[in-house]
Amino acid sequence: MGDDSTKTEPTLPQSPLSPPAEEIPTQPDTPPITPEPNTTASGSTPSDEPSGQSAVIATGDTVQAFDRESQTESAPSAPAGELASKIPVDEAPPVATENTQGQGSSKTKVAGVVLAFIILIAAVAGGGYWWWSQRNKAVPEEITTRVERPKASLIIAAPQDQMATTSAQIQIEGKTSPDSMVTAYTESSEETYESDDNGDFSGTLTLDEGPNDITITAFGDNNEETSETRSVVYVREEEL
Repeated sequence: MGDDSTKTEPTLPQSPLSPPAEEIPTQPDTPPITPEPNTTASGSTPSDEPSGQSAVIATGDTVQAFDRESQTESAPSAPAGELASKIPVDEAPPVATENTQGQGSSKTKVAGVVLAFIILIAAVAGGGYWWWSQRNKAVPEEITTRVERPKASLIIAAPQDQMATTSAQIQIEGKTSPDSMVTAYTESSEETYESDDNGDFSGTLTLDEGPNDITITAFGDNNEETSETRSVVYVREEEL
């Protein structure tokens, strides 16, 4: 047996009664459009793409889609510049600046308000504690110490108290601190004396006719003083 692939079907003779077959006009052969090695809209050389997909060819001011499988052109699409602008490009996600700054400033304000409130509470608490401690603090009693200056020693030897004399000059004698000042005075006269190293002093004082109150005062080293008074009556001899 021969190979079935070599068999040809017999051609039937055309009947004279059958109308002639219409001739189908044939279109002139269109040469296949081969893609030129132009750059695509994105600016890169088109790489080999798998069969069954369309390729984009930029010719002149228009971009044509070329179907590799059907070897036909699709309708012109948008200009190359517009298509290039439509091609998605990897873009970084937008960075939120205003919102982030707004949130940061609001957080800062809240933190400042909280801090100020805490400081105010601490100040009020500290002031209250200080006032309470000062109020309850025991006030020490004021102790007044009265320092009495020591009196200068004074011993009157003359004159005697409540005595009478016929002399207008009377003798003043006594004892006090060493090297001290002593004064004797009446209403009309005054005398000053100085004690020696033993504290002895002496002098005279003029009397007025009639009663005389003689005040004798001794002064110590620190200006302390002590006084004695003697009453003496002066009477003239003619009146006796």
